[in-house]
Amino acid sequence: MFFLNSLSLPPLLRISFERVENTHTQNHRRKEIIGSTCVRSKTDYTEHTKSTFASSTMFGRPGNGFGSTGGAGGPAGVSNTTTNNTNIPRTFDLEGPPEDCISRLRWSPLSCPIELLGVSSWDKTVRVYQVQQPQPDQVQSNPMAMQRHSLPVLDLSFSSDGRAFYGGCCKTAVEWNLTTNQTRQVAAHDLPVSCVEYVNNGVAQEMLITCGWDGKVRFWDLRQQAPVKEENLGAPIHSMDASTSPMATFATGRKITVYNLQSMSKFSEVESHSMVKYGLRAVANLKNHTGLLMGSSEGRVALVPLNAQATPNLSCCFKAHCIENAPAKNHFTMFPTNFVSAHPEAAAAVSGGADGAVRVWNLSTKSRTFELPARQHNGQAVPCSAGALSARGTMIGFALSYDWSMGKEGYDRSQPRAVSILPVNPAWLPK
Repeated sequence: MFFLNSLSLPPLLRISFERVENTHTQNHRRKEIIGSTCVRSKTDYTEHTKSTFASSTMFGRPGNGFGSTGGAGGPAGVSNTTTNNTNIPRTFDLEGPPEDCISRLRWSPLSCPIELLGVSSWDKTVRVYQVQQPQPDQVQSNPMAMQRHSLPVLDLSFSSDGRAFYGGCCKTAVEWNLTTNQTRQVAAHDLPVSCVEYVNNGVAQEMLITCGWDGKVRFWDLRQQAPVKEENLGAPIHSMDASTSPMATFATGRKITVYNLQSMSKFSEVESHSMVKYGLRAVANLKNHTGLLMGSSEGRVALVPLNAQATPNLSCCFKAHCIENAPAKNHFTMFPTNFVSAHPEAAAAVSGGADGAVRVWNLSTKSRTFELPARQHNGQAVPCSAGALSARGTMIGFALSYDWSMGKEGYDRSQPRAVSILPVNPAWLPK
């Protein structure tokens, strides 16, 4: 395991690297707190959510009078940037955010009859919202349903027929029928389940893919109790993207494995050290299957072609979440890139990081086209801990909460949490 020792760096470089967190180190710290921060009594979290979420809600009939939110005002303690600068587009905060750090945001697939946004959290809950976009710059949302789990939830995924799948520190994955509110265990690992994704697009067979801190990728036929196949990648898996099936990618700390779901075999392996120096935190596939994006602990995003000979100009690496330390030149404070998401149609991507900013990138010109500044709490930026583009590419969902990039010492219980949606302006995308 690799640890960054900032004390061994020259003084001028310490500030540049003191926010860089190796992914393995971060997950080790997360494991440490499972016995303290994560395993809390249920009463710690129920007070706020009882008035917001139904314990069960019929799929396709969200709300039950629990309210919708179309405004930009954030929860108490969060200063929403939309109220301070008229040049910054309006964002829409969802009602009843989690009471602890937000681990993942996932949108429903394009084939789903209604647009859903799922939120998993270290407060042991999974929340589902129905989202509508009546106008390109307007968003309406309704809290639809919530499940409370026994331990923190690290990821979730949707099918198109009214099911959600989630997994986390309990080392299992659960199928949740949003119509009946019934749940059942469908997968298991030897260590916490870090990634969950349901695949059924007619190209590859219907399956659930789970990844864990045990370094294993398991492929499940939901009619069977045992996985139909297992791959051991040899290191904890932190991110997965199977939305471009039959292409699927899995990111460990230093390597990305590209998988073919039709042949159920490895297609290639990408070593990250040639483009980024520190651990990987996020991966996203380009929708045309020509390459992938990876986000690192040092605040960079790298664009990697799968066929370098066919697309030699595709490869690049840029500072996505790095702030230059004035007046010194070429010295940066690096913030982990916590999510990266590829646009389904345009040559564009979105990233969010521990600096609290959400940025849109033109992959053709390798330039930034938009930046949503960080929200502030007690003079500090609230990290963007998770996020994703919607299936149509018209909305960016992002979560504001502590991301553990500064370890237990940096955890502030008073730091607010929010889940927000930013409508995508077509002007940010390449023509």
